[in-house]
Amino acid sequence: MKQEGVNKSFLKKLALSLSVLILMLLFISACGDNNETSTNKNNDDEINNESKDKLNINKNGFPIVDEQIEISVMAPGTGMEQWDNMVTLQEYEKKTNVKMNYNTPPVSDFQTKLNLAFASGDLADIIYAAGSNNLTSGMEVDYGQQGVLIPLEDLIAEYAPNIQKILEENPDIKKSITTIDGHIY
Repeated sequence: MKQEGVNKSFLKKLALSLSVLILMLLFISACGDNNETSTNKNNDDEINNESKDKLNINKNGFPIVDEQIEISVMAPGTGMEQWDNMVTLQEYEKKTNVKMNYNTPPVSDFQTKLNLAFASGDLADIIYAAGSNNLTSGMEVDYGQQGVLIPLEDLIAEYAPNIQKILEENPDIKKSITTIDGHIY
């Protein structure tokens, strides 16, 4: 019984940490030019540095940014509550100074909407909970090599020490979110 409680607690903390990580990492890239793509590491570094320079990111504590920014989020709708009405997410918006604009199609339509977003180039800043059926590891690698998705491992190391620690202490978790090209997207 006790082990089960520990696992649930750990999973809740991991889910929350990963959510915050995704938000923080994509805040960094949110102000980048959506038309800009790169096919090599030098261009990726240049884009990431350019995005960081445009934002005044606070490495510790809240708010994450001093001047409010807006980012878009695409995630499957749960059918329970609209994401923008969730009290926890509203509180995070206040704490972080990041306004979230949600696109949450029903789970049954999510894959179609995600495919359309990739095809049109009209992607959200954050794609959350896409799942391996909707966004396969191979797709992540392809879109990553095209510069459509950005590698997150360097940003995790720099801006998310708690996530970095979890990944170091739990190599299976890191392995499960790392694609065959060695990146976490």
